[in-house]
Amino acid sequence: MIETGGTFSILSYEIQMLAPNQTVWQSLVGGGVQAFTSLSYTQTGLTQGANYQFRARASNSFGWGDFSDVVTILADDVPAQIAPVTTLVQNIYANISWSLPSTDHGSPITEYAVYIFGVSGLQQSRSCDGSDHEIVISLKPSCLVPFTELRADPFNLTQGAVV
Repeated sequence: MIETGGTFSILSYEIQMLAPNQTVWQSLVGGGVQAFTSLSYTQTGLTQGANYQFRARASNSFGWGDFSDVVTILADDVPAQIAPVTTLVQNIYANISWSLPSTDHGSPITEYAVYIFGVSGLQQSRSCDGSDHEIVISLKPSCLVPFTELRADPFNLTQGAVV
């Protein structure tokens, strides 16, 4: 054991998890015969959309310290990829629409990022705000972008250009 400035080195960490509908904490790593000294840990096999509770503690030559505050984590992931975007000419607008992803992986979609490829690369439209509540809750999300916006900075598209 190494003593450094009046402190003693950590010998092991223990990470515990309380799964949904469980009442007994499960030790995931450390806490037993095998020491765990990594500062990160990944738990697999969780149910999407479920909340899990985690806590940790450390030990040195004097024994185990108290557990940390409990952290609750929702097991989710980014939404699935959406199908290709479609565009239609609708009067003086380009109607940009897309389908919902096949799954939200356990967490509701809160916004979309809509980019249009202009002369100087991908840009976001002022008229197509993917965080707009009406767009987010729609079963067939879409927005209307005026052609005047597409012809101006930062897009600078010419008439007949593909959006």
